[in-house]
Amino acid sequence: MRKTHMTDKDLGWFENRTKLVVPKELKTLIRRRAKVEGKLFAIGEDGQGELRELLSFAGEDQSRAYQTWGGYREDIPDMMLPFAYDSGDNLLCVHARSGAVYWIDHETLESKQISKSVSAFGRSLTSPEEECCDPVEALGAKGSVEDARCFFQSGRASELSVFGRNLAQESSRHGNLEVLKVCIDEGQDLSGCIHLATMNQHQRAVLFLVEEAGVDVNELSKQGRSAIQCAMKEAEMIALLERLGAKKV
Repeated sequence: MRKTHMTDKDLGWFENRTKLVVPKELKTLIRRRAKVEGKLFAIGEDGQGELRELLSFAGEDQSRAYQTWGGYREDIPDMMLPFAYDSGDNLLCVHARSGAVYWIDHETLESKQISKSVSAFGRSLTSPEEECCDPVEALGAKGSVEDARCFFQSGRASELSVFGRNLAQESSRHGNLEVLKVCIDEGQDLSGCIHLATMNQHQRAVLFLVEEAGVDVNELSKQGRSAIQCAMKEAEMIALLERLGAKKV
């Protein structure tokens, strides 16, 4: 089981290995994990994201923070320290020198400053509404076979989530095999599904997409990344992908 309790030793190991200093404000935010995960933040004037996961620094080279930094270090600007994912699998980073918080699109790798500091970012977080405002994402996350069939029978196959994903992609991201199977039966586009399933560590979804749906395990995303590059150094996922024929990077 992965260690989750963060110690000063864990932080020291991370800083020595990455040569990045973890801001004191970020340490405070991480220790408030239970109070901030699931809250909403602004992206520019009109956009909005949900803080899905604060990355743990516990466990040295097995920590989510270190593995995410390693997975993206070649693609994001220098001095960027990933500390969270939003519900669209996009990165939240703090600039280790300026302390500013940036939102980075995981597909285009476009970065946007959203707060001048971690403290200001934390103060700006708001609670989400009770009901999900995105029906496609909600269906992909918690929908049933019957829900998915009704979705297609209602002529909504082309409807996308607020993140621009179809139902197959959202169900892959959430590991919802029941809905994913209906999407495949309906002939939905599966582009990017294996990358979303891999990033979110849904091994059963990855296995199904390759062995049952015929998805190419070496398919490249729009940004030229393979599924194994999206595995964030997760040993079990990498082993599965290699067993399925993924090329080593």
